[in-house]
Amino acid sequence: MDINSEIFVNELVDELKSEISLYQNYYALLNEERKHVIKFDEDRLRDITAQRADVLNQIVEVQKVRQELIKEFPHYRDMKLHDLVIKNLQPKYAKQILPLIADLKKIAKKSIDSDSQYSQILNFSLRSVQGVLSILWSATQTVVKSYNRKGCLQNSYHPSDSSRTSGILHKA
Repeated sequence: MDINSEIFVNELVDELKSEISLYQNYYALLNEERKHVIKFDEDRLRDITAQRADVLNQIVEVQKVRQELIKEFPHYRDMKLHDLVIKNLQPKYAKQILPLIADLKKIAKKSIDSDSQYSQILNFSLRSVQGVLSILWSATQTVVKSYNRKGCLQNSYHPSDSSRTSGILHKA
């Protein structure tokens, strides 16, 4: 297929527009999911997470199609799409495609940054909860193994008839 044909350019434009649309949907779902995490609306979170996974799969499929289109360019392995368009397409086609490439780059970076930040927040929360559960678990044990300042393992003994085994800590 000739890369300077109207058909090729329209196909590339359509793929770029659909990829931009999918990234916008992904970003919107990510923000919605973030709002529901705060409220811990479990059912809605499951739905949004499933939708986000579907959109991500669609993004992967569209990227594969775009990569197949990019293979039509000479020396496509050595350059970015932006540079390929500037070097190989007629100016009237480049003028049409370059803004879409810039938009795709912006929304993709925004989505990736937001996804990374969201994952970091969730991982921090999970580690915090695990730490609290570990403290509560060790408080209910009669023998707790821990390390001293020198790095040696030592056993700490809690009285077995204490309120730890029957009180609030035991219920937790």
